[in-house]
Amino acid sequence: MTNPQGSIAAPDKGGLFEDLIEVLFAPSKVFERSRAAKALMYALVTAVIVGAIMFATKNLLQPWFEAQTDLALKLAAAKGKAIPEQAVGSMRKFSAWSIIIGAPVTMLVGPYLNAVLILLGAKLTKVNVNYGQAALIATLGGVPRILGWLMMPVQSLVLDSTSARGLADLSVGPARFVDPVAVPQAILALLSNLDVFRLWQIALIAIGVSVVGRVSKGSGALVAIIMFGITVILQLLPSALM
Repeated sequence: MTNPQGSIAAPDKGGLFEDLIEVLFAPSKVFERSRAAKALMYALVTAVIVGAIMFATKNLLQPWFEAQTDLALKLAAAKGKAIPEQAVGSMRKFSAWSIIIGAPVTMLVGPYLNAVLILLGAKLTKVNVNYGQAALIATLGGVPRILGWLMMPVQSLVLDSTSARGLADLSVGPARFVDPVAVPQAILALLSNLDVFRLWQIALIAIGVSVVGRVSKGSGALVAIIMFGITVILQLLPSALM
């Protein structure tokens, strides 16, 4: 867009919360106007939001937390590594709180780890973005994950808690349709990465790379796919080696 003198007009400025909302439906606009912004405040706010969601809804999610612990106990027993009965109670408490606390920590730290992978993908595809820009892209790209965390307690209101099998039951993707005990854990981890909100995140990162790096949408998508592929491999390795 140009002004009356014919020069390129500066992109509109958006507030922090405006950016976090608008990136869900107008990502190109948000990445354009915030391409020089720092990621930290965005990451802090998203972490606080997710932390508030998890703490406020922990009682609603408790049956699925316990089911996730039961799943871990069954898998350990099947491998001949049964957990002593006296340790089960502590394990239940630790598992629940590790998820409640881990969710906001992931929103805070995760973008900076994903930025390394975005930067690697950018180097491989000769896309010119720096680490700070990669962190911003990863942070704003992760906003759909907030909706994913929010959907968990929403689903818990309508699902039968007595039939809870684990947290995969609350995902919005193929992982919820498989038996978490029968299916190999590597496959379950792979299916969990095909969640709607995870794929939405990858799409936003692709757009972010394209806009911030001033490259084609195809190049942005390639960087996002490289990041996603490395992330999945790193998540699958522990399950595959166990």
